[in-house]
Amino acid sequence: RIWIATENGLNRLDEATNKFKRYFYNPKDPNICLIVKLDRQKRIWTSILKKGVYVLDQEGKVLKSYFTDEKNKHLLPNSYLKTYYEDSKSNFWIGSGLEDGIGLFKLNNHDNGFTHYLPIHGDSRSIISEEPFFLMEDKENNLWIGTDGGLCRYDHKHNRFEQFKDINAPSISSHATDKNGQAWFGTYSGGGL
Repeated sequence: RIWIATENGLNRLDEATNKFKRYFYNPKDPNICLIVKLDRQKRIWTSILKKGVYVLDQEGKVLKSYFTDEKNKHLLPNSYLKTYYEDSKSNFWIGSGLEDGIGLFKLNNHDNGFTHYLPIHGDSRSIISEEPFFLMEDKENNLWIGTDGGLCRYDHKHNRFEQFKDINAPSISSHATDKNGQAWFGTYSGGGL
Protein backbone atom coordinates (compact mmCIF):
# COMPACT_ATOMS: atom_id res chain seq x y z
CA ARG A 1 0.00 0.00 0.00
CA ILE A 2 1.09 3.52 -0.71
CA TRP A 3 0.28 6.23 1.86
CA ILE A 4 0.68 9.90 0.97
CA ALA A 5 0.67 12.91 3.30
CA THR A 6 -1.11 15.91 1.78
CA GLU A 7 -2.47 19.30 2.76
CA ASN A 8 -5.94 17.74 2.70
CA GLY A 9 -5.39 14.77 4.97
CA LEU A 10 -3.87 11.36 4.46
CA ASN A 11 -4.38 9.41 1.23
CA ARG A 12 -3.98 5.70 0.56
CA LEU A 13 -3.64 4.47 -3.00
CA ASP A 14 -5.61 1.36 -3.86
CA GLU A 15 -3.33 -0.13 -6.48
CA ALA A 16 -6.06 -2.47 -7.80
CA THR A 17 -8.41 0.40 -8.71
CA ASN A 18 -5.80 3.16 -9.03
CA LYS A 19 -7.96 5.34 -6.77
CA PHE A 20 -7.24 7.10 -3.51
CA LYS A 21 -9.07 6.74 -0.23
CA ARG A 22 -8.91 9.82 2.00
CA TYR A 23 -8.46 9.90 5.75
CA PHE A 24 -8.76 12.97 7.97
CA TYR A 25 -10.28 14.87 5.02
CA ASN A 26 -12.56 17.81 5.72
CA PRO A 27 -12.99 20.51 3.04
CA LYS A 28 -14.12 23.06 5.67
CA ASP A 29 -11.14 22.44 7.98
CA PRO A 30 -8.01 21.37 6.12
CA ASN A 31 -6.08 18.67 7.90
CA ILE A 32 -2.48 19.18 6.87
CA CYS A 33 -0.78 15.81 7.18
CA LEU A 34 2.92 16.30 7.96
CA ILE A 35 4.39 12.82 8.26
CA VAL A 36 3.58 9.24 7.36
CA LYS A 37 5.77 6.55 8.90
CA LEU A 38 5.48 2.80 9.24
CA ASP A 39 6.61 1.24 12.52
CA ARG A 40 7.93 -2.29 13.14
CA GLN A 41 4.40 -3.50 13.89
CA LYS A 42 3.27 -2.27 10.45
CA ARG A 43 1.19 0.53 11.97
CA ILE A 44 0.93 3.89 10.25
CA TRP A 45 1.97 6.97 12.25
CA THR A 46 0.78 10.32 10.97
CA SER A 47 0.87 13.86 12.31
CA ILE A 48 -1.92 16.35 11.56
CA LEU A 49 -0.93 20.01 11.93
CA LYS A 50 -2.21 21.48 15.22
CA LYS A 51 -4.27 18.35 15.97
CA GLY A 52 -1.94 15.60 17.07
CA VAL A 53 -0.43 12.29 16.13
CA TYR A 54 -2.49 9.29 15.09
CA VAL A 55 -1.60 5.60 14.85
CA LEU A 56 -3.57 3.62 12.26
CA ASP A 57 -3.78 0.03 11.17
CA GLN A 58 -3.21 -0.95 7.54
CA GLU A 59 -6.89 -0.38 6.76
CA GLY A 60 -6.82 3.19 8.10
CA LYS A 61 -8.61 2.55 11.42
CA VAL A 62 -7.32 4.81 14.20
CA LEU A 63 -5.76 2.65 16.91
CA LYS A 64 -4.36 5.44 19.11
CA SER A 65 -4.34 9.19 19.10
CA TYR A 66 -2.08 11.61 20.90
CA PHE A 67 -3.79 14.98 20.97
CA THR A 68 -2.10 18.31 21.38
CA ASP A 69 -2.36 20.44 24.50
CA GLU A 70 -0.01 23.34 25.19
CA LYS A 71 -0.88 23.38 28.91
CA ASN A 72 -0.14 19.70 29.67
CA LYS A 73 3.58 18.91 29.54
CA HIS A 74 2.86 15.18 29.17
CA LEU A 75 0.94 15.72 25.94
CA LEU A 76 2.17 17.05 22.62
CA PRO A 77 2.04 20.79 22.00
CA ASN A 78 -0.23 22.30 19.39
CA SER A 79 2.47 22.52 16.78
CA TYR A 80 4.34 21.41 13.68
CA LEU A 81 5.31 17.81 14.51
CA LYS A 82 7.34 16.55 11.59
CA THR A 83 10.20 14.44 12.94
CA TYR A 84 9.46 10.83 13.88
CA TYR A 85 11.76 7.93 14.76
CA GLU A 86 11.41 4.47 16.27
CA ASP A 87 14.71 3.45 17.83
CA SER A 88 16.16 -0.04 18.33
CA LYS A 89 14.71 -0.12 21.86
CA SER A 90 11.20 0.47 20.43
CA ASN A 91 11.04 4.01 21.79
CA PHE A 92 9.01 6.44 19.70
CA TRP A 93 10.45 9.93 19.31
CA ILE A 94 8.60 12.94 17.89
CA GLY A 95 10.07 16.38 17.21
CA SER A 96 9.05 19.69 15.78
CA GLY A 97 11.81 20.76 13.42
CA LEU A 98 11.65 24.04 11.55
CA GLU A 99 10.57 27.30 13.15
CA ASP A 100 8.35 26.04 15.97
CA GLY A 101 11.21 25.01 18.20
CA ILE A 102 9.16 23.02 20.68
CA GLY A 103 11.72 20.33 21.34
CA LEU A 104 11.87 16.57 21.26
CA PHE A 105 9.40 14.11 22.80
CA LYS A 106 9.76 10.44 23.74
CA LEU A 107 6.60 8.38 24.17
CA ASN A 108 6.28 6.83 27.62
CA ASN A 109 4.74 3.45 26.90
CA HIS A 110 3.76 2.93 30.55
CA ASP A 111 1.33 5.87 30.63
CA ASN A 112 1.00 7.00 26.99
CA GLY A 113 2.38 10.39 27.99
CA PHE A 114 5.54 12.01 26.69
CA THR A 115 8.87 13.00 28.13
CA HIS A 116 9.70 16.45 26.79
CA TYR A 117 13.33 17.35 26.08
CA LEU A 118 14.36 21.00 25.77
CA PRO A 119 17.77 22.67 25.87
CA ILE A 120 18.75 23.98 29.28
CA HIS A 121 21.10 26.95 29.16
CA GLY A 122 24.46 25.98 30.67
CA ASP A 123 23.64 22.25 30.87
CA SER A 124 25.75 20.30 28.36
CA ARG A 125 23.75 17.16 29.17
CA SER A 126 20.52 18.59 27.73
CA ILE A 127 19.53 18.45 24.07
CA ILE A 128 21.46 21.05 22.07
CA SER A 129 18.46 22.73 20.38
CA GLU A 130 14.68 22.78 20.49
CA GLU A 131 14.47 22.23 16.72
CA PRO A 132 15.29 18.58 15.90
CA PHE A 133 15.49 17.79 12.18
CA PHE A 134 16.18 14.06 12.34
CA LEU A 135 17.08 11.13 14.56
CA MET A 136 19.14 8.13 13.49
CA GLU A 137 21.07 5.27 15.03
CA ASP A 138 24.56 4.18 14.13
CA LYS A 139 25.82 0.57 14.01
CA GLU A 140 26.33 0.59 17.82
CA ASN A 141 22.71 1.76 18.32
CA ASN A 142 23.79 5.22 19.46
CA LEU A 143 20.90 7.63 18.89
CA TRP A 144 22.03 10.79 17.07
CA ILE A 145 19.90 13.92 16.81
CA GLY A 146 20.56 16.54 14.14
CA THR A 147 19.18 19.92 15.12
CA ASP A 148 19.20 23.57 14.15
CA GLY A 149 21.76 24.10 16.92
CA GLY A 150 24.11 21.25 16.04
CA LEU A 151 24.56 17.57 16.74
CA CYS A 152 23.97 15.57 19.91
CA ARG A 153 23.84 11.95 20.98
CA TYR A 154 21.33 10.50 23.43
CA ASP A 155 22.58 8.37 26.34
CA HIS A 156 19.79 5.81 26.98
CA LYS A 157 21.35 4.54 30.22
CA HIS A 158 21.48 7.95 31.92
CA ASN A 159 18.63 9.69 30.04
CA ARG A 160 20.79 12.60 28.92
CA PHE A 161 22.47 14.04 25.85
CA GLU A 162 26.04 14.61 24.76
CA GLN A 163 26.47 17.80 22.76
CA PHE A 164 29.03 18.14 19.96
CA LYS A 165 29.74 21.86 19.78
CA ASP A 166 33.31 21.66 18.49
CA ILE A 167 32.55 20.38 14.98
CA ASN A 168 31.98 23.82 13.40
CA ALA A 169 28.54 22.92 12.11
CA PRO A 170 25.75 25.11 13.50
CA SER A 171 22.90 23.21 11.88
CA ILE A 172 22.83 19.47 11.17
CA SER A 173 19.99 18.78 8.77
CA SER A 174 20.71 15.45 7.05
CA HIS A 175 22.40 12.12 7.53
CA ALA A 176 23.52 9.00 5.68
CA THR A 177 25.22 5.74 6.53
CA ASP A 178 27.88 4.29 4.23
CA LYS A 179 28.40 0.61 3.37
CA ASN A 180 30.74 0.20 6.36
CA GLY A 181 28.12 1.49 8.79
CA GLN A 182 29.84 4.86 9.25
CA ALA A 183 27.40 7.70 9.97
CA TRP A 184 27.78 10.95 8.00
CA PHE A 185 26.02 14.22 8.73
CA GLY A 186 25.23 17.19 6.50
CA THR A 187 24.65 20.86 7.25
CA TYR A 188 22.62 23.62 5.67
CA SER A 189 23.84 26.82 7.25
CA GLY A 190 27.61 26.66 7.03
CA GLY A 191 30.30 24.49 8.45
CA GLY A 192 30.51 20.93 7.26
CA LEU A 193 31.52 17.47 8.31
